[in-house]
Amino acid sequence: MMEVISLRGVSKAFGKKQVLRNIGLSINSGELVGLIGKSGSGKSVLIKVIIGFLKPDTGDILIKIGRDKINFSMQGNSIHSYLTVKQNLKYFSKMYDLPRKERKAIIEDILNKLNYHLLSKLFHYMFEYLENN
Repeated sequence: MMEVISLRGVSKAFGKKQVLRNIGLSINSGELVGLIGKSGSGKSVLIKVIIGFLKPDTGDILIKIGRDKINFSMQGNSIHSYLTVKQNLKYFSKMYDLPRKERKAIIEDILNKLNYHLLSKLFHYMFEYLENN
């Protein structure tokens, strides 16, 4: 099988907290991979490094397929309540290998179709309600 994702010596720290240390991983085409571990063990950080949301402090990552071909499911809610609708779209759009200008145009198109100004007020009140109840 052809190797499609390769990590060699990948490390990531946040301040003095070392989250990933010298990670090596090889994933071949057609393989299904799951990460299992305790809360706080670095699973989400590893996924974010692989998909390009975070940059590793050291090591090499080789992705031989489009990042849009990498699928993942996080344990918690995918939408961040502390971000606006537009900020959520910007955040998640970065996983695709599209030029910034193209991502921006797509986001604006989505916001126009959704009547963004009305929805942003709705989401603001909804999250405020959820946080207080």
